[in-house]
Amino acid sequence: MFKKILLSSVLTATLFSSAHAASINFNSGERSSKPVSLEFPGKVYDSANTLSAIEKRAAKSDATPSEEFLLAYVEVNKSKDKEAILDMWTSEERAEIGQMMSDPEALRANSAFFSNIVASNLMATMQYRGYELLYVSHKLQGSSTRISQVYAASKAKDGKLYASNGLADDFYYSRLSDVMAEYLAKEVLKLK
Repeated sequence: MFKKILLSSVLTATLFSSAHAASINFNSGERSSKPVSLEFPGKVYDSANTLSAIEKRAAKSDATPSEEFLLAYVEVNKSKDKEAILDMWTSEERAEIGQMMSDPEALRANSAFFSNIVASNLMATMQYRGYELLYVSHKLQGSSTRISQVYAASKAKDGKLYASNGLADDFYYSRLSDVMAEYLAKEVLKLK
């Protein structure tokens, strides 16, 4: 499967996806230029990959580490348990996240957002620079539209995934996320 996405008047990206990888080709649009092809391990899921389906697989120990991380991340963030939320983050980022969470309003807003999620779909995962990127669609209570989130997780030496903002200043991460988000936005329209 592939999808061509116009990024600007002179730059296009073509997203190819299979069960095990996503390739993104960038082309300047000039006839003499050759496209740059980037390939990332990952997976584009079908729309049936809901949190409830993941919970059933997790109960049978059939969930992937990415799926287990997403389940825990959503559930823990519903709570106002600052320590449990901090435990979801990399050890290097806990102090900074802890400072943000020391504001009671930030903690309340975080809990309110995650508590208002009535349905979620894990749309895709991609590995990039040592991070696992989870592309998720959430449906919020009282809303007919869905919102898309990208959760970046870093794999620790113990193999466990932890939330991370380590890619926040990475230009290529933001461009890749834009391409994937645009492609997945069309897929999200198929969800109810």
